[in-house]
Amino acid sequence: MNSGTALTEADLKHLPSYIEPSQFAGALMDVLRIDQNLTSDIKQRITAKVTDLQLRSFLTGLVDRTRADPVKFQSVLAEWFENAMNRLSGTYKRKTQIWTFAIALIMAGLMNVSSIHIDRELWLRPMLARTISNPYLKPIDAFTQLETLGVPVGLTPQRLGELRIVSGLEVLLG
Repeated sequence: MNSGTALTEADLKHLPSYIEPSQFAGALMDVLRIDQNLTSDIKQRITAKVTDLQLRSFLTGLVDRTRADPVKFQSVLAEWFENAMNRLSGTYKRKTQIWTFAIALIMAGLMNVSSIHIDRELWLRPMLARTISNPYLKPIDAFTQLETLGVPVGLTPQRLGELRIVSGLEVLLG
């Protein structure tokens, strides 16, 4: 995606969002100068090029497990990369879900939108659902229609009063 002239990470303009595992493995083998015909000094090349001790230990162990077969080495390296990216994606998804829930909860609280109350109103007045289900209706217009039809959305004096009485628990849960 870049011109190929970047010398530092800061020079990269477009970072990739996904790297194919086989391409990652191939690129790492290119950096380590391990080709498909090389079988003898793979460990020496890894030791010379990889400065991180944990990564070096992993890669030399991978050479031992694949019996220094470059094709198997590349295949297992690609599998390892894909598994690592899947775990990272899972962590990202969990954090994203937590943040999305927190933001939605805060927005619902600030706008005082009670899903229990809206569900009850939609159940008791089915025509209300048809009124606001227009796909071309802007969200602000849908809120206006809900207010016009008597469904309290937002902080109204009536809703603030409900928070002080027994049904306040229902309002908070909604």
